[in-house]
Amino acid sequence: YKSFNLTSDQFVAEEDDFEEVDAEEGEKQYNNISDGMNAVCGGIITEVKKLLTKKGNKEMAFIKIEDLYGTIDVMLFPQVYAKYKDKLVVDSMVTVKGKVSIRVGDPPSVLADEIISWKDSNELNLEVKEEVREKKLYLRYDTTDKELHKSIGDCLLNYQGDVKVIVKCSATNKAYEWPGLLVSPNTFLLNELHAFIPDEYIKYV
Repeated sequence: YKSFNLTSDQFVAEEDDFEEVDAEEGEKQYNNISDGMNAVCGGIITEVKKLLTKKGNKEMAFIKIEDLYGTIDVMLFPQVYAKYKDKLVVDSMVTVKGKVSIRVGDPPSVLADEIISWKDSNELNLEVKEEVREKKLYLRYDTTDKELHKSIGDCLLNYQGDVKVIVKCSATNKAYEWPGLLVSPNTFLLNELHAFIPDEYIKYV
């Protein structure tokens, strides 16, 4: 089962130097994922919603998985739901194997093929657990302020490392990964960022 380790922040649309880019036929581009690709994600179940199919009234389910960065929507069609419905318990930790679904007008989701309970299995994908625990530097400020954006960029470039930077624009409320930039979020960098961004809008988690 060749798959891509997935976290919720990869469902944030990519931007080119913080300018919005429209893809062909109105579809958004997402971070290293595409429709139909195999994927593995993991986290805590925060919502379970049972549904009935239009044809045959068969039971299926829609669930939300939360990791450190946000939530991932997961759909279980009748055959998969019947097999794993006992594992769909709110607040339980699971790994989901399935396929990415990207549709125009809807947020990306995962169509589940398999649900693995962390409590019951000793065969967890350790790479997925490490990916979920990977820390990132989150910043929130007005990226449309070109002077402020450049000043923060210059500051970050002075502390290059191996941590990704995720920015949420306070003006547009859009979030995206700073392209091609990895930093070392030490005390000196965080102190310098405080000169441009309030403390509550700087998170290293």
